[in-house]
Amino acid sequence: MRKETNYPSIDKTHLKNTKFFERHPLIPSLTFSQVLDLMFALQGNHQIVDCLDLRIDSKQFQKDSLLIAKALLELGVKPNDIITVSMPNYYQAIPVFKAANMIGATTTYLNPLASFEETKKYLNLGIIDRATTRQLNWGVEVPVDGYDDKRIYVWIEAVFGYLTASMHVLKEKNIDYNEFYKDREDLITYFVHGKDNITFHTIIYPSLLMAINPNWQLPKKIILIGSVIVLAIVFYLLSLDENVQDALINEKISERHARSLLKVTD
Repeated sequence: MRKETNYPSIDKTHLKNTKFFERHPLIPSLTFSQVLDLMFALQGNHQIVDCLDLRIDSKQFQKDSLLIAKALLELGVKPNDIITVSMPNYYQAIPVFKAANMIGATTTYLNPLASFEETKKYLNLGIIDRATTRQLNWGVEVPVDGYDDKRIYVWIEAVFGYLTASMHVLKEKNIDYNEFYKDREDLITYFVHGKDNITFHTIIYPSLLMAINPNWQLPKKIILIGSVIVLAIVFYLLSLDENVQDALINEKISERHARSLLKVTD
C-alpha cells in the first residue's frame, strides 16, 4: 500500500470514495489481448516464460500470437466463435488464447494427457492415508463414536451423486439399476469434469463402485476440461502498476469485473 503524503493533489483524497472502474473507465473496455499489448508496450521487451529449457520474451510471445491468429483466420475462425483446443498445459496454450481473443473468439481446452498422467502419479504413490472428513456441523454424519463434530466431505460422498441420481431416474422408469449398470458392451459411461477432480473420477469413484458391486461397469471415458488461468495473468500484469495494485487490494475485484475486463462469454 502506498503511504499518504498529506498533499490532497498527490493523495487524490477526492477520489477515495469512488470505485476503481469509475476512476479508470478505459480498462474494462479492453480485451485480454489489448491489455497484454498495453502492458508489453509500457514495459518493453522482457522475459515472460522461464520453464525448464524454454525461454520466451514478450516480443516472441507477440510474434507467436500473431502467427496463430493468422492461422485461425485462415481456418475460418470468426468473432464470437468458440474454439476447442486439444492441448496439454504447454506454453503454446497462452498465445493460442491471445490469438483467439485478438479475433474475438473464445477458447476452451481439452487436455488429452492430464487424466492419464494425474492418475498414474497417484497410483505410483501407493496406498496412503487421505482425509475423508472435515470439522463441520452440517453434511453427512460419520457413523463412528467420537466423530460427532465431523462430517464426511472432500468429494468422497460427492461422487455418489452420479450413482444416486441415476438410480432415482431408473426407478422412475421402472428399470433395474443392477441390470443397467452391469458391465456390458452396449453401455459406455462418459465423465466430463474439471482438471482438479481427476483422481476422484479415475480412482475414488471406481473404487467405491467396485466395493458396492464388482459386476458394475466402471467409468469408460474420462474427458478433462483444462483451463488457462487468464485471470491470474491479468491481475499480475495489472498489479505491476502501483495504482492498480492498490485498487486490487482495497476493492477486491469480483469475477464480474474480471469478466468485463476479459470480455469472456459463457
